[in-house]
Amino acid sequence: MVKNEIPAEYSYCVERCINYMLNHLGNDLSLDVLAGVANYSPFHFQKIFKLVKGESPKQYVARLRLEIAAHYLIIHNKRPVSAIALDCGFSSPAVFARSFKQFFGITAEEMRNLPEGKRATVRGTGNHLKKLLDRNNGVVSYTNQKPTEIVVKTMPAQYGFCMNTGFEDLQQVEKQLREMTIKARAHDLWDANSTLMGIIYPHNNIYRPFICVPKNKTLPKGMHRWEIKGGKFATFIVQGEVREVFERIHYFYNTWLPANGYKIADIYGIEIFKGDTSLLCYKEVVRELCIPIEPA
Repeated sequence: MVKNEIPAEYSYCVERCINYMLNHLGNDLSLDVLAGVANYSPFHFQKIFKLVKGESPKQYVARLRLEIAAHYLIIHNKRPVSAIALDCGFSSPAVFARSFKQFFGITAEEMRNLPEGKRATVRGTGNHLKKLLDRNNGVVSYTNQKPTEIVVKTMPAQYGFCMNTGFEDLQQVEKQLREMTIKARAHDLWDANSTLMGIIYPHNNIYRPFICVPKNKTLPKGMHRWEIKGGKFATFIVQGEVREVFERIHYFYNTWLPANGYKIADIYGIEIFKGDTSLLCYKEVVRELCIPIEPA
């Protein structure tokens, strides 16, 4: 069965489980638990998940936890490795240490202490992770990539529905963004005040188109309910392809954060789309990038 022939119900149940994983990273994510979330038997769920994602649920959970742990090691470089291991769902620091070394080829402390220019050479870092970990990895160098203005805002929680895709394929991102707006309009969930967003999990190659709707609004089948936590965000305007956005993120991370006494607070960033998105071309649309922050 080719990817285009995967039943919509299979894709939907796998997306629901990935959402559950991201919300319960430190909890039990065994096959039995995830199969219960998907409402399939463990045997059938494992087959469905591998069909949709190309790896088993166990492999996906392990990779998700390790990639997020690597992210935390770098952005929270004073937090003990053992605490990060437990936060990410590993049963003990020893189990985490073995898994991390096997996946990345180096220890967690070595990852934390690597200079930025070396991180993209680490085993286990996929193309999406290389783009964020190292700006000197062959990506085109753009001029004037410093954001024009960075503004700190306190934003309330946002409620809505979402879909999942990868952010490396811009055509797929655009397709999912259009499908989201079409579904919203068809089900009377879109009006002049609606907001289209994209939630980026850069270390996990997850891009999540998101449309705000009232918290108690009933959603049609096939739409995943999601909440973006409120809090303090550093915001700046971006435009262009993903690699251009990463250039601005590097400036933000390496220069603005330490100069202003903040650190990154979570594993995702948010794009808020500006203007008319009916004829969406991702790299041409102006977006407000919002990155969750907290005092360093």
